[in-house]
Formats: sequence, structure tokens, C-alpha cells
Amino acid sequence: MTVITTGICVKAALDASAAVADEGIELRVLDAAWIKPIDQSIIIAAARETGVILTVEEHNPNGGQGGAVAEIVAEAGIAVRFRRLALPDDYVLESPPPHLYRHYGLTAVGVSAAVKS
Repeated sequence: MTVITTGICVKAALDASAAVADEGIELRVLDAAWIKPIDQSIIIAAARETGVILTVEEHNPNGGQGGAVAEIVAEAGIAVRFRRLALPDDYVLESPPPHLYRHYGLTAVGVSAAVKS
């Protein structure tokens, strides 16, 4: 599986990769520091090589990184299993960031759960 993320969520994805490795699940974590311009070739290569993509983003999923990745994969005609882990499209809670990351699943535990699902 490929996990595409950026910013603070990269550490969560790397920690999740280590956690699920014990269960025989291999994750490729791509740090999407290249959000603009988006690197289509690396996304297409990841989709072809792993066949499963999870995007993890610390904002609303609409119009975000997950949508851009989905568009690239769809336009390339590649059939993959795809899921976005992001904040809900709703008013979010107000709290210190570590509490929010835990609440919305943007931690190693949350990413691991998304990978397994």
C-alpha cells in the first residue's frame, strides 16, 4: 500500500508503517512536499506498483490532496483501492493540536486503523 501525506502527518504515517509491518503489511510512505506542482509520475508509479493508496491530510478532504491524487489516478485509467483520511467536512473541534490529531485519527494508531480497513 502507498500512503501519500505531507507535513505533520508524515511522522504518523512512518510510525504506522513500522506498526503494521509486524502484521506483514508493507507501506510505502510518500511525503507530498511536492503538492504544487503535483508530481503525477510518482503517483502513477505508486498506483501501478502497489494498487492501494491512502492519502492522509490534516484538513478538509474536499479539494485537497486526496482529491488531486484520485483525479490523477482516474485520468491515468488505473484501478486502485483508494481511501482518504482527513478531517470531516464539518466544523472541527477546537483544542490543542495533539488532541485534535488523536480525535480525528491523524496519528500512527489512526493511520494504522485506516490501513487495515
